[in-house]
Amino acid sequence: MKLLNLMPLLVLLAIFTNACAPAPSPLRLAKSYEQKEEYQKAIEVYQQIIKNKSQIYIYYLLIGDNYLKLKNPDLAEDNYILAIENNAENEFIIDRIRLLARYFAEQNDFEQAIEILRKYRYLNPDSIDFSIDGLHKDSIKIEDEK
Repeated sequence: MKLLNLMPLLVLLAIFTNACAPAPSPLRLAKSYEQKEEYQKAIEVYQQIIKNKSQIYIYYLLIGDNYLKLKNPDLAEDNYILAIENNAENEFIIDRIRLLARYFAEQNDFEQAIEILRKYRYLNPDSIDFSIDGLHKDSIKIEDEK
């Protein structure tokens, strides 16, 4: 009997608790869109974050990653360049440049993959040269298989 009297209070408490729950952070929201493969929505959230805060290279990297998932390497590279311009650490950029090169290599466009790596060789010549060597070997294997 007393439990029934408490029911309206419990309902109000549940409503109040949910209403006061913090909204997800923009980063979490963008990541949730990525998990749902809603890459364009994730890009829009990242772009909004950038408008609100300046000098945040990580979001340019993440936008570029999403464009690459959308099979748009040109816009991916554009955002990686923006990350460089906003002082991204070379290690982050080199990883993304390798992803971009791998995108082309997976389409057997080794020439484009190597061109991308050469373009950004100044970031870390030894590391990039190692990646270029690997692509040369892969392209030779594919040619030999033909």
